[in-house]
Amino acid sequence: MRVRPAKRLRHLSLFLLCAAAVLLAPASAGAATSTGCDNRVNDTPGKLIPCIRQGDLWGYMQDFQAIADANPGADGHPSRNSGEPGYKASADYVANLMKSWGYDVTIQTYHFDYFSFVGTPKFSEDSPTAHDFALVSEWNPGRSNGSTTAEVQPVGGIVIPPTPTPSSASGCSSSDFSTFVSGRIALIQRGTCTFGTKVLNAEAAGASGVIIFNEGNPGRTGVFNGSMVDASGNPFIPSIPVAFTSFDTGSGFYDLYNHNTPAQATLNIASVEDKNAPDYNVTAESKGGDPNSTLVVDAHLDAIYGAGMLDNASGSTTILDIARMMRKVNPLHKLRFIWFGGEELGLLGSSYYVNNLSPTDLGHIFYDLDSDVRDAQLRHRDPRPRGTGLLWPDRLNDVLFSAHAFFAVFPGERVRPVADLEGSVDPVLRLDRAEPRVVLAGGNRRVQLQRGRDPGQRHADRSGLLQDPG
Repeated sequence: MRVRPAKRLRHLSLFLLCAAAVLLAPASAGAATSTGCDNRVNDTPGKLIPCIRQGDLWGYMQDFQAIADANPGADGHPSRNSGEPGYKASADYVANLMKSWGYDVTIQTYHFDYFSFVGTPKFSEDSPTAHDFALVSEWNPGRSNGSTTAEVQPVGGIVIPPTPTPSSASGCSSSDFSTFVSGRIALIQRGTCTFGTKVLNAEAAGASGVIIFNEGNPGRTGVFNGSMVDASGNPFIPSIPVAFTSFDTGSGFYDLYNHNTPAQATLNIASVEDKNAPDYNVTAESKGGDPNSTLVVDAHLDAIYGAGMLDNASGSTTILDIARMMRKVNPLHKLRFIWFGGEELGLLGSSYYVNNLSPTDLGHIFYDLDSDVRDAQLRHRDPRPRGTGLLWPDRLNDVLFSAHAFFAVFPGERVRPVADLEGSVDPVLRLDRAEPRVVLAGGNRRVQLQRGRDPGQRHADRSGLLQDPG
């Protein structure tokens, strides 16, 4: 029987309140045991929700942390980043568990342009005042590779004091380097042309490194970062080190040069690039359920530059445990769990997945839920809650995910999904070719997929995802 939307939302609200009471009650309050949950068919929301237990979730989190620790990235830190061994190990871990639980597992491979720093980039002023610039707070390394110690020389076109609105075209023309001395570090002001254009002109003039500083107009004063693309928008890796810094730092170097006390600086940026690096999506389907009516539950498996316990081992773990607890269910609809790669680099894995679905397969998806950053209490390298008595999930948003996701899955639960849950969360997945059957729901960070949509960044750029033409 079709349920009217208003009645359906009232029913959902009541159910969520009950679910919240179950999830936030002390563990000793008669909750189901892990053994009991493993041995029964969790074929109703009332059976499933109490079985998503903190202890089980922490176990998966610890496994993901161990994977990251055992697989440091090129920068030497524990890593589950796409394109690095820790991500492949994470994908294999999930695939093996899902196979052991009886799901039909597929690993989908795609390729992308991988870039990473090797070790820790360094930027320092050696004289007249020695100072080591702090990463992020005082400077950011650009996608580049090289090392130099040299005098810092401003190039032409710098506008100091800055105008109220952007006006500098420093470094945009080869004529800005007419008096530049080969071998020095070029000091260039942000503005007008792409950062890559400025760097290419500096390379042509014999610069051994580049410092690009913010322009100084309102909103353009602090430390920033940028991508390396030429005037046609083609990405490249300069063979000299490139630093991005604030207006104050850049104008300080400018003043030193103009007072005949030029600074000597050191830039050391080592990096590695693989233009055809493999990456992976893991898909696991229930053996039962209507294949013409598929519920997709997904999370991104890659980390946000490191071990990624919060973002997004937490989301990956959540749907992993739900899959485990539903492995004995014969669902009404086909269940498809997906762990995507490359989300932090521009939705690479999810975009590849959607763009390679046939119209028929896409049309069979009636509902999608994304699980991203499940618990704000998680912290990098410390997958433990703060305080006492906190159970995961700890927010109504998580209860919403745990409960409402499966209303339309269990036999006898024929509640149709609604187009939006008012006041809940950002939309996370849009599959336009399947609308209106696909729903916007779930997750507390926006992840959007549209066939034909350019996610805006095709490169694995651990130096930052900004591309600023001026």
